[in-house]
Amino acid sequence: MKTIQLRQKHVRPNVELFFEEDPPMIVRGKGQYLYDENGNEFLDCNFNVSHVGHLHPYVAEAVHKQILTLNVNSRFLNDKLSVYAKRLSSKFPEKLNFCYFTNSGSEAIDLAIQMARAYHKGERHKILCLEMAYHGHLESTMRISVYKKKDGNYPRDLAAVIESERDEITVCSVAAFIAESFPSCADEIQTGFGRIGTHFWAFERDQIVSDMVSSGKPIANGYPLAALVVKSQVSNSFCAGKRTYFNTFGGAPVSMTAGLAVLDVIENDNLQQLAQEVGAYLKQKLQELQLKHWLYVDVRGQGLLVGFELIRNKDTLEPGTKEADELQVRMMKENRVLVNLDGKFNSVIKIEPPMCFSKKDADNVFKSADRILGEIEARLKPTGKHTK
Repeated sequence: MKTIQLRQKHVRPNVELFFEEDPPMIVRGKGQYLYDENGNEFLDCNFNVSHVGHLHPYVAEAVHKQILTLNVNSRFLNDKLSVYAKRLSSKFPEKLNFCYFTNSGSEAIDLAIQMARAYHKGERHKILCLEMAYHGHLESTMRISVYKKKDGNYPRDLAAVIESERDEITVCSVAAFIAESFPSCADEIQTGFGRIGTHFWAFERDQIVSDMVSSGKPIANGYPLAALVVKSQVSNSFCAGKRTYFNTFGGAPVSMTAGLAVLDVIENDNLQQLAQEVGAYLKQKLQELQLKHWLYVDVRGQGLLVGFELIRNKDTLEPGTKEADELQVRMMKENRVLVNLDGKFNSVIKIEPPMCFSKKDADNVFKSADRILGEIEARLKPTGKHTK
């Protein structure tokens, strides 16, 4: 209670929590589990930032050793930046061969926007993205996506801009098109590093090679690091003239050490293959729910990025927003399973756990959702039978 009161006194309410009512007080993490101040264990199906698991000992030890040795910005010559850039770029198609490092995915997207406009020598400025896309909290990224703008007024209503400028948006005015490789809510920032199982990067599924690829969040298992990997012809324009780039922490030895350690764990623990196998099993279990519950309508996703949507009425496609919210909260409180809400109407239960997630964990998610969905349905239609 003291923590809540202190937060309310010094932190504004729009700095949101996953759970607004009676949120768990998390004090420790290990693998795919989080622990509260009373020692209760929660299955984390939500925090994709800890890609290889909360407080992975190999990553933590590598970062600890490096931070006791040296940490300077990227303008000091140090092997770590070049070594990590070489290793990271080796995970991409050959034409994507130059790396820029930033503090966050938002900064990586902002840098991509700068590069796109520099490539067109300032003659094209418009950036197109998908509806409901989210590409970060910077003003530049908020201007191109509406995901976090609840009232549509910060910094402008993208839908209104597109409507009013529809005739003006032509090929000759667009500097870049940005899209999530595997739409959930950003680029390779959530979907990369083997999460979808079949490929290391989600864009590889479609057999395309983008001009630029941003990555973040899982790149360093929670250490603030992100990357933008680009083709040479794009970076050439950005390098032209006297324009320089550096980042205080992106590219620093500790950041690079964290990134290298994460790649080690992904490879040594076969986490991409694990994501494919466990993800397929998880999706199969969720499809079993689809056959049992009339509220449950659809399963979407691949690997360890899966969602299922609740619909109240299959004829009108009325979203089950309230039911999804209740399911999320009750799974947390009654079974200590942490999932997230997503989608246009917050009617999608999204499951995006650390990559060490197991089939036993998938069973836990299934049993929790199955029981609670049944109780919700019984309350809504106590005598009714559902039809598919």
